[in-house]
Amino acid sequence: MWIQLQGLPRFAKIPFYSGTKRVMTLPTELLPITSPANGRFCTVDEHASAFSRNQLFGQGPMIDVTGNQIVAPFYATVKTISSSGDFMQLMATGVSAAVTLTLMFGHGEHFQVHQALSRHVRDGDTVNKGQSLLTLNQALLRAGEPHQSRLSLFIQCPATLTWPTSGTATALDSIIFEEEQDKL
Repeated sequence: MWIQLQGLPRFAKIPFYSGTKRVMTLPTELLPITSPANGRFCTVDEHASAFSRNQLFGQGPMIDVTGNQIVAPFYATVKTISSSGDFMQLMATGVSAAVTLTLMFGHGEHFQVHQALSRHVRDGDTVNKGQSLLTLNQALLRAGEPHQSRLSLFIQCPATLTWPTSGTATALDSIIFEEEQDKL
C-alpha cells in the first residue's frame, strides 16, 4: 500500500506480529530496500554460518557476490563494523521505527584482518544510499572457501517483509526486502 500525503513524508501501514497483532508505520522511502551488491541470491545451506542458519541477527537473503563493491542500500548510520569489514550493522536514519540491516561476509570469522576487503567507513559514520562501504578483491575472495564470497543480509524491523531466494542481484536495483503482500 502506497499513500502520498501532500507536503508530508510518505508512509505505509505495515503489519507485524509480536504476541498480538499490531500495525506500525514506516516511511515508504525506506521500502523497498535494494541490494547492496551484485551477485546471485542463494539459499542457506550447510556451508552457511551459524548466524545465517539460526537467524541470530534477523532474517534475510544470502548473496553470492560477484562485484567489487558493497554499497549502502539506504541512508543510515554505521552502528557497528568489524576491523576487517566482514561484519557490519547499518541503522536506518530518518525513519520512525528502528530498522537495522546486518551485512556479514562468510562466517564473520575475520575480526581483525580480511585481505579481500577494504573498508571505507567506520563506526558512527553516516552514509548515503549508494555510498561505497567496502571494496572487494574478487580474486582473493574466490581463492578461499566458497562461503567467503557469500554476503548474508539480516534485517531487524517491526514489519512483515519478504525477500528473494534465487535469481540475480544488482546493486541498488534488485529488491531485497519489500512489504509482504496480503494473501487472498
